[in-house]
Amino acid sequence: MNYDVVYSHSQNAADLHIDQKEILRYMGHKGAACPQTQMLIGSLMENVRQNAMPRGAFVLKKLEREHENIKIGSMDIKSKNLARNLEGCEDVIVFAITCGAQIDRLIDSKSSTEPSKALAISAIATTLCEAYADSLCGELKAYFANKGLYLRPRFSPGYGDFLLEFQKDIVSLTDAAKRCSINLTDSLMLVPSKSVTGIIGIGKEMTHCPPLGCEACDKTDCRYRR
Repeated sequence: MNYDVVYSHSQNAADLHIDQKEILRYMGHKGAACPQTQMLIGSLMENVRQNAMPRGAFVLKKLEREHENIKIGSMDIKSKNLARNLEGCEDVIVFAITCGAQIDRLIDSKSSTEPSKALAISAIATTLCEAYADSLCGELKAYFANKGLYLRPRFSPGYGDFLLEFQKDIVSLTDAAKRCSINLTDSLMLVPSKSVTGIIGIGKEMTHCPPLGCEACDKTDCRYRR
């Protein structure tokens, strides 16, 4: 992998694992769902997979860092949270991924007439998008492990004090508009809505972070926590 070269990525949605507990969490459920909700999710799962088109782009960049001041390509970032996450790193991966615009159209088609289905579809698609991001990170983790390097947890604009305005730079650095049709609204929201951007630090130190990420980890004092 070469610096400053943008790489495209894609994956078959059928190959991504969708955790029903995560779907329920995005639907606002706590604990086990009623049978009707479980049946609703089950009835919509395949439709979401068929409409999803997981695609992405990423680029390897040099990292310059001094205390809370971070420079990655065109980005000059001041973020205590991101700096802590990237401590000890010299390089980063900047990425953007999406499950595609058809998912938004599917949600919109149910919003006015069947809001419960729209909610379930949105939750399934969010879980699928996160699964895709984790899958990409897994591929990159294996690649860099062969070089004796380790990845930090992915860190997205909007986490902590990492400002949402850096979505613009990430979309630009990854050529995401051209490669996977990701754009931004005036309010800096990603379109399609089931999209994720972020930064992944590359370091020589193993962090022992859990596969499901910071949300699943109870180590709240971890310096790499998002």
